[in-house]
Parts: sequence; C-alpha cells; structure tokens
Amino acid sequence: MADCARVKFFVIVVSAHLLTGDSVPAPSPTLSIIMMETDDAMNGVPVCQNPDRYFAESMIPHHQGAIRMAQWELMYGSNAQLLNISRSIITSQSDEVKEMQKYLTLIPGCASDSAPSSSKVMSPGTQMNMDSGIQMGMGSADMQMGMMSPGKQSSEAASPIALTPSEAAYATSMDSMMAPMPAPLTGNPDRDFALEMSKHHQAAINMANVELKYGSYQPLLTMAHEIIKSQSGELVEFKKILSDQYAVSA
Repeated sequence: MADCARVKFFVIVVSAHLLTGDSVPAPSPTLSIIMMETDDAMNGVPVCQNPDRYFAESMIPHHQGAIRMAQWELMYGSNAQLLNISRSIITSQSDEVKEMQKYLTLIPGCASDSAPSSSKVMSPGTQMNMDSGIQMGMGSADMQMGMMSPGKQSSEAASPIALTPSEAAYATSMDSMMAPMPAPLTGNPDRDFALEMSKHHQAAINMANVELKYGSYQPLLTMAHEIIKSQSGELVEFKKILSDQYAVSA
C-alpha cells in the first residue's frame, strides 16, 4: 500500500507539471518520504535504559535511511562528488548495520522497557522545532509533506514516561532531524540530497557523541568514533557543495 501511495503521489506531481507545460522535476517528494519513514522507524524503537542497545537499535534504521537516500541520489543525481559520497555511504553504512545487528545479539536486552521511543517526553528542542516546522511548512520530512503520520498522532495521546539521562540525551541529539530546513527543497536532486543528508549526518554525529558519553560496549564506542570521523568529513563536503554551487548555508 505504501509503494502504491508513493507512485500515485509522483504521478500527480508529474501530471501537474505536464498540464502546465513545465519540465518534470526529479521526484524530491520521494526523498522526503524516505526521511519521514526513517523518522517513524526511529520513533518506533523501544526505549531502553541500556545506552549501548538504544544506540544500536536507533542507529540501524538511521543508517538504513541514509542508504536509501544514497541509492536515490545514484538514481537521480549527476554531481560526481555526491555520487562518490553516495557509493561510500552505501558500502560503509551497510557494513555498520550488519555489525550493529550482530552486537545486538550480544548486548543485554531491555525486557522492562517496552514502550516505543515516541511515547517518551519530547525534548524542548524537538517540540519547538516541530511547532516551527508546522508554521513554516518545512523542517522534518513530515513537515515538508504537510502531514503527520498516524503513529505520531497516536503517540501524542500516550502517557509520557520519564526520561533517563541517556534517553534524554538521545532525544536531544535527534533534534537536528526535526529542525527547520535552511532552505526548501527545489526538485534539484543533487541540491536536495545534500540538504537532507546534512541534517541526517548531523543527527548521526550527535547520537554517536551520546554513545561515547553514556555507552560502555567497546565495539560500539569504536564505531561511534568512526561515525563521527567519517560523517563529519562528509558533512563538510555537503555544506561546501551547497554553499559553492547553490548559495545555501546549511
């Protein structure tokens, strides 16, 4: 059903441009849908007082979202530098997903923490950014699409649960994904990819820093260091491309 809805949405966009005589843009709404689905997947991760487990379970869907976005860029983009980064993202983050899945079999579970993370109290920054996104019509993928997923609507009615220090830190670390976009999407695949991925990488860096502060499982601490190093470098490249080629300050 989700795939069918995406196809229908793109058909509507294409038809509108054909009727007006405009050229058909790359399906940037699909990029927003990827971000929305990534956000939903991360919100569905059960809360856990074990910071190592929470980091891995949250970072897996985050990485999977980055991989999908990179595959999208390879399909629609043309900037050689961004295409190379996309290939690197697919290779490195696919390997890291496999490693984290293996680590989860070795890290103690959280049987007592079964509530999804979306039922937790939002950090002040997340709530403020959501409000700003609704008013400005941009921000997270949900805001760009002008709607909120059923999961998020139902979670608002859930009773809030007190956050542990590490959980509060993770909630704050993800605020960058909810922040308003510095510029709207335009339909230019390379520009939109760099813009969305800048936010995505910043969130990963923030999450990795939380793992370094609260985690104790050495393989994940090593991975967190690697994530910060690799994605910080790519983030610099994204921002330079946006600034030099599109006059966007991300």
